Amino acid sequence: MELLSLNKSYFELQRLRYRPEALSFLETIRFLHILPTLHTPHASPECEEELKKTLPFLSSVPTVTLVKGDDSPSSPLRIGVLLSGGQAPGGHNVVIGLFEALKVFNKKTKIFGFIKGPLGLIQGVYKELDVATIYNYYNTGGFDMLSSSREKIHTENQKSSVLKTVKKLKLDGLLIIGGDNSNTDTAMLAEYFLSHNCKTVVIGVPKTIDGDLKNRWIETPLGFHTSCSTYSEMIGNLAKDTLSIRKYHHFIRLMGQSASYTTLECSLRTHPNIALISESLASEGKTLKEISFRIAEILWRRSQENKNYSIILIPEGLIQHVKDTKNLLIELNALIAQGELTPESIVNQLSSYSKQAFFNLPEEIQSQLLLARDSYGNVRVSKIAMEELLSTMVKEALKSFPDTVPFQPVTHFFGYESRAGFPSNFDANYAITLGIFSALFLVRGHTGYMVTVKGLAKEYSQWEGGGVPLFNMMHMEKRGSNHVAVIKTDDVDTSSTAFKKLSQTEEDRAYRDNYSFPGPLQFFGSEDLCDQRPLTLLTEWNQRHVRETGETV
Repeated sequence: MELLSLNKSYFELQRLRYRPEALSFLETIRFLHILPTLHTPHASPECEEELKKTLPFLSSVPTVTLVKGDDSPSSPLRIGVLLSGGQAPGGHNVVIGLFEALKVFNKKTKIFGFIKGPLGLIQGVYKELDVATIYNYYNTGGFDMLSSSREKIHTENQKSSVLKTVKKLKLDGLLIIGGDNSNTDTAMLAEYFLSHNCKTVVIGVPKTIDGDLKNRWIETPLGFHTSCSTYSEMIGNLAKDTLSIRKYHHFIRLMGQSASYTTLECSLRTHPNIALISESLASEGKTLKEISFRIAEILWRRSQENKNYSIILIPEGLIQHVKDTKNLLIELNALIAQGELTPESIVNQLSSYSKQAFFNLPEEIQSQLLLARDSYGNVRVSKIAMEELLSTMVKEALKSFPDTVPFQPVTHFFGYESRAGFPSNFDANYAITLGIFSALFLVRGHTGYMVTVKGLAKEYSQWEGGGVPLFNMMHMEKRGSNHVAVIKTDDVDTSSTAFKKLSQTEEDRAYRDNYSFPGPLQFFGSEDLCDQRPLTLLTEWNQRHVRETGETV
C-alpha cells in the first residue's frame, strides 16, 4: 500500500491519476475552425427587440458551426479564467481542459486564474497557472484551486474595474465558469468590452448543481450528475433506515429554487413515497394548504396499513411556484422595492388574499419572508425552510382525519453536501470537454458565446463540442424594481418523458415501499457502474432518438 501524503487520502491520490477519456479531443482541436451559420430561433422571441436595445453588440453575434480544416496553431496568448458562484463538481477540470488545450495551440500561452472569482477580476487579484498547480487538482471537487465568490458584475464601476484589469494584464481572452447569473455577467462583460472597443474575448461554460441552466442548447449543466448522485445516496440511506425502524416521516428539501430538476432526478433514482414537482403543482393551481392536505391524506391511508413512515422530497423553490404564496412573494418584492418600509407596514399593505396566505404560515416562516433578502432585494427563497413549513402544515392537516395518525417528522435540507464532491466520471469528462472547446473559441477569437457539448448520452468519444451566442439564451426578467436582461433557464416540462415516467408511478410509490437504493458514486470498476448519466438526460435523449429514428433504445 502507498504511503499517504500529508493532506491527501488514498482515494484522492487515485483520483488524481485518473485521466478522462475526453482528453482525446486534444488530438483534433487544432484542426477545428469556427464558421458563421444560419440563424437559430431566439429563446424568447417575444422580447428579442427589447434585448437588441439592451445588448446591441451581442445581438449581432452570429450562430456558428465547427468544421474540420488545416492544422492551425496560434501565437502565444494571455488568457484569464475564473470560477464564479457556488461550487459545482468538475469546475477544476474545466480549468485543466482549458490549460491543456491552450498549450496544444501554443506552449508559450499564459493562463491567469482570478482569486475569488468575480471579486478577484474586479480587484485585479490573480495568479499564473502552471503544470504543478493544475495537476494537483485533477478530478477533485470544490473550487479551492482559485476559490470563488458571488459578487455581481453589473454596476458601471465594476465593469470599468474589470476592463482595467483586463487591459493591465493584456488579456486576449477570458473564460467564466458559472451558472445563469454568472453567465449573465459574462454576456454583460462581452457587451461592455465590445462597446469600449476592447478586443478581449469573453465566453462562458454552464455549471450548476441545481440543474436549472438547461435549455435547447444545454442538455444538462456541469455538476448536476454528481450532486444528484450524492443526494440520491443519502435519500436511499434514509429510505433503508425508514424500512428498518418504521416510524419516521422524512421531509427532505432539495436544491432547486427556480426549477425542480434535482427533485425530479433524485425521485427517478430513489422512488420516494411523495415527490413534489413545483411546475406540476403550479400548473394545477394548488395552494400550500391543498398540498399539505394531500400529503396528510396519503400519510393517513398509509397509517391504515400500519405504515407510519415515508420519504417526501421537496424542491426548495416550491413556495414561489404554488398559487397563494407565489402571489404573496410577488407583492412582498414589489413593496420592498418601493423603499425602506418596516415589516409591519409591509404586511399591512398586502392584499387580503396575500395577507391570509401570510398569516397561514408559521411565525418563523413569516419572519424569513420579511427579513431574508437576496442581492436584488427580493425574498431569499433559499433561506425558507420548506421542509419545516410542510411538516408543520401536514401535522395540522392530519387533525381533520377520523383516526389519530402517529406522526414523527424528521426534516432535512440537502444542499452544500454535494457541491464540493469529487466529480463523477461523467462530470469529470464533461468538464474536460468544456475546457478544451473553450480554448478553441478563445484562440479563434469568438466572443459572446456559451460553450456547449451535444450528445452527452452517448459515449465520450462521440460528444460534439460547440457554442451558442449568449444573446440567444437571454430574456427580460424583473429583478428588484427593474427589468433586466438575464440568461433564460427552463422549468421542468410536465409533458416531458422524464416527468411522465415519474407521474406514472405516483400512486404506486405513495402506498407501496418501492424504494430504490442507488448507493454511493462509483469511480473504479465496470463502465456500467462508473460512467452513468443523469436519468433525466437519458430519458429525454431516448425520446428524441425514438422520434427521429423510430427505434426504441
